[in-house]
Amino acid sequence: MNKEFTSGLAPWIEAFLEQKHSLGYKYEENGRYLSKFDAMCAERFPMETTITASMGMVWAESTQDENRGGLTRRLSPVRELARFIIQNGQHAFVIPTECGKNPYRKYVPYIFSEDELRRVFRAADSLAPYDRNPEYAMEAPVILRLLYACGLRPYEARLMLRRNIDLDRGTIFIPESKKMKDRVVVMDQAMLGICRLYNAGIQRLGLSEEYFFPCRGRHPFHNRHWLDGLLSRCLINAGMEDFPSNRPRPYDLRHTFATHTLYRWMREGKDLGNCLPYLSAYMGHEKFLHTSYYIHLVPEFFSQVPAALAQKYENLVPEVMQ
Repeated sequence: MNKEFTSGLAPWIEAFLEQKHSLGYKYEENGRYLSKFDAMCAERFPMETTITASMGMVWAESTQDENRGGLTRRLSPVRELARFIIQNGQHAFVIPTECGKNPYRKYVPYIFSEDELRRVFRAADSLAPYDRNPEYAMEAPVILRLLYACGLRPYEARLMLRRNIDLDRGTIFIPESKKMKDRVVVMDQAMLGICRLYNAGIQRLGLSEEYFFPCRGRHPFHNRHWLDGLLSRCLINAGMEDFPSNRPRPYDLRHTFATHTLYRWMREGKDLGNCLPYLSAYMGHEKFLHTSYYIHLVPEFFSQVPAALAQKYENLVPEVMQ
């Protein structure tokens, strides 16, 4: 038995993960949620050998500062585990889909201007190190620039393994991205130089050799709240506190990368219809429509193209919910 799991559900969790791995799913992030669920069950329900309603509903309670998206991601693997138990002939409680369900609301990304990006990066460069966490000031300028320069999803940057970034070739291997799609991201020379300098400095601190952005304490990697707080602090230090709608989040640096890329291609006179598939593959989008959505965010796009072409792209753009 895997010593990682200690509750009465351990055999079920191990069998479930074994099935996922045999089907080619790495299931790393969801595996971490199941580890936390197992720890909760071991502490609060040590005698239970299947998922009961009490266990499920305790797990479905929102934690402090947890948003709907985070709750949904946390509940999903436990629901899958319950269905797996049922398929194998034993009763289990499936957490109702109403728990963690996102209400409909249209999400409008915040697109940074080039001047705003310079201010944010300058603020990150100026962060002072903490005595207990000297790596904080070293990581901040690099991870924020990676989100923008390479269009990474925030968790792809946070959980980047050292072995997956090639500082000779200037490439980043992103395994098990959305919908299980692996991809390779190429850094430009400026970003590569920043990563090389950072890598040399962080290795001198003797932290985790596994993660490119290591964390001290119980876990070798940073959680989502660390990155949210980091960007928030840089926004404040940059004097950027008043926003017309939503406050910028780390994911908006990825949105900004896509929008700025399309805008640059448009200024260069390139055919966006031909270029969009390349951007889609680079960003690891599951569907082409997820990339074409960004056309709506490009400043002046619809005022600078013929009406027929604008209508063509207008019809491509989907609604994006969060």
